[in-house]
Formats: sequence, structure tokens, C-alpha cells
Amino acid sequence: MRSMLKVDVKIDTAGLTRKILSGVPQASRVLTQAVLASCEPYVPYNTGALCRSGMAGDGFVTWTASHAARCYYSRRPFRKEKHPQACGQWFEAAKAVSLADWQQKTAKALAGAGKEGTDG
Repeated sequence: MRSMLKVDVKIDTAGLTRKILSGVPQASRVLTQAVLASCEPYVPYNTGALCRSGMAGDGFVTWTASHAARCYYSRRPFRKEKHPQACGQWFEAAKAVSLADWQQKTAKALAGAGKEGTDG
């Protein structure tokens, strides 16, 4: 004789969604800070004003120095004494090297947020 087992599974999707979404702001902060740090060696450095103007905000990274855009889109070579990897489009240069690290840090931040307030 075969016995049957019936299982009803209920998933609190609203609670799951809340847990996932609660981690997004922290993950965003982790990502933007990682991007800013990874870009630093590629930012041209003469007086340091451009490098110091880098800011990580809520979902964005920006450099606010008046010459930031001109340097970012420049194709001319930059001085390498203080930042040997200095180049235009420093975000793209950093992304080519650091994208996997950014993804890992962001995923870890999201995963950590999902564990808060759980039993076990």
C-alpha cells in the first residue's frame, strides 16, 4: 500500500520582498564606495583637487572639480608621477579591473541584509 503525503507550502512573498528591498540602500552604499575607491588610482593627479572632489552618493559616483569632465573625456596623456595608472575615462578603466569585485561586494551586502532578523 502506498502512502501519500500532501504538503502545503505558503511563502510570505511580501516579507521576502521587504527583506530584499531593505538591503538595497546598504548594497548601493557598498557599491558606490567600492567604485570610488577603485577609480582613485586612475584619476589624473596634479594638485589632487580632482581626486579629492570624488564623491559617492545615493546610487551614484561623481567628481565635482570644475575640470573633471574635461579630464574624463580627454585623450591626452596625463602625468604619472603620483598616479601611474592615470587616464581619461577612469571609471571604465577601474570597471575593467574591478567589476567582479564590485559585484561580489554588492551581493554580499544584499545577502547580509536578508539574514537580519531571521532565526537560525
